[in-house]
Amino acid sequence: MLILEATERLLQTQGHDALTVRGVAAEAGMKTPLVHYHFETTEDLLIAFYRYIGEKHRLNIEAALASDRPIHALWDVNTARDAGRLMAEMIGLGHRNEAVRAELAAHVENFRAMQAQAFETALRPHAAAAGCTPDAAIFILTAVTTALVMDRSVGINAGHEDSIAFVKTCMDRLEP
Repeated sequence: MLILEATERLLQTQGHDALTVRGVAAEAGMKTPLVHYHFETTEDLLIAFYRYIGEKHRLNIEAALASDRPIHALWDVNTARDAGRLMAEMIGLGHRNEAVRAELAAHVENFRAMQAQAFETALRPHAAAAGCTPDAAIFILTAVTTALVMDRSVGINAGHEDSIAFVKTCMDRLEP
């Protein structure tokens, strides 16, 4: 756990270019061979890290889905301030490594399916008027929240306020 927490801190503060076994070991306050004892390769470490982050995300999603207003809660989970940099770095790692990319894709597909359940429930009473399937709704929500957190991570704010207001108005119609 200490190694995975150090990996998260390193990605948050220095980015995926700085992610090396030596860097993780230094961040964790241990020697490099100890990291290699637990993770034979950097790829093994990255896959374990994706699963660690995925488990944390799963717990947040499940809590959101169990709330009185799951769509609003999903919005909050997906727009959390600390998510932007980490998301960008994880996507960057996924672009560079096929095994990591596969892990990321599996994670996203799984969580979109979980979140689509909330939209299924919310859209059911409005099915005729909604004109939107649960899968489309969660994709749109994910795309908007991803764009927001990615923009924030590099200091872009143009259009955010109006977009957030629009999305919240739509959510309020589904979950008054």
